[in-house]
Amino acid sequence: MLRTLRGYVELEITGASPERCLNRLAEKDIPFWNLQQVDAFHLTCCLYTAHLEAARKEISSALCTEKVLRIRGLPHGVRGLRNRPVLIVGFLLALVLAYVSQCFVWFVRVEGAVEVPPEQILQAIDAEGVAFGAWGPKLDSQYLKNRMLNLIPQLRWLAVNREGGIAHVLVSEREKRLPEREPYQVTNVVASADGVVTGLSVLSGFPCVEIGDAVLEGQVLVTGIQEWTTHVQATTASAEVEAMTLHNLTLLMPDQTYEKAYTGREAVCRTLILKRNRIKISGNSSIFGTKCDKMIETKPLTLPGGYVLPVFLEIVTLREYALTPVEVTEQEASAIVQTVAEETVGREMIAGTVASKRMIIDRTEGLFRCEAALNCREVISRTVEVPLFGEDVEYGQNYQRGTD
Repeated sequence: MLRTLRGYVELEITGASPERCLNRLAEKDIPFWNLQQVDAFHLTCCLYTAHLEAARKEISSALCTEKVLRIRGLPHGVRGLRNRPVLIVGFLLALVLAYVSQCFVWFVRVEGAVEVPPEQILQAIDAEGVAFGAWGPKLDSQYLKNRMLNLIPQLRWLAVNREGGIAHVLVSEREKRLPEREPYQVTNVVASADGVVTGLSVLSGFPCVEIGDAVLEGQVLVTGIQEWTTHVQATTASAEVEAMTLHNLTLLMPDQTYEKAYTGREAVCRTLILKRNRIKISGNSSIFGTKCDKMIETKPLTLPGGYVLPVFLEIVTLREYALTPVEVTEQEASAIVQTVAEETVGREMIAGTVASKRMIIDRTEGLFRCEAALNCREVISRTVEVPLFGEDVEYGQNYQRGTD
């Protein structure tokens, strides 16, 4: 860097003994570097531009000649600009703009957010003035911290540090606490559907059924209250019960559907989005009726390094189509209703899989009617709270009744 600022030249020294020149330069304390031996009569080296005249005298005294190959450095570049005042003014203006631009906020980055979405923090802090084009010296980190902690209770700490044109929003989230269960809560495990018990895993409580028993929806599978001769014991029942269940469904679907047939008409609308302002460049987004596909593509303006400016090019493509009736075959209808039945039963189950299925499809009056029976292996345990009004239970522990 120092050599570039001072300026230096690359010399080619020619003579019968060019090494004598190097000795004389060293004796006169003339620094040189990047020495390269071309052949027995030629060598190249670099030295500062300020020492060029003194070096020429020493080279001439050693009966050698020199040739300037290159001139490098800032002084040489400045001399070339003397006859180009516009470039000098442009260079100075660029320096001023580079300095002033550091006082504005061009990019906002959130760091440390895990549970809270960064988009939520960006939206909230944007409303407080930390956005593209904001004047950096006016940002009050303490004020922003207090405001953001009130707006987003999940945050424990926040700071806004500005580094040039980048505002770094550093956040720390509160520790997520597990929901506290009511102390000494007494619960039962009941069946969420009819079925035959195939698996029973009791963590706490007293089982009321065994593997192979048929149970009804709402029946108590594991109880949290056990009555003994002298006392009543209460606890929080917890268990996982699996059962074979049967789901019956009736599905209807038309025997005719419609497909899109594109007419070939297409329109493209381009819009420039500058933060919250929209500038239409070309095209019309409403030239067709309702029967058209609308595809939206948004391209952000991204700088090297992954910095995204709030400038977007939105391209809306419209493709017109007409609906053409198509007849549905029984094979296609069977595949559709089978998928729908499995998805419907899957949403109703707590957890489980479909073990087997049986479907009967009839076609009458323009409809396919499907009677589906699905055997499922699913978890049917559901925990419910047991009210204890009038019960002789205290703090979930054994309570001695005593003599009447």
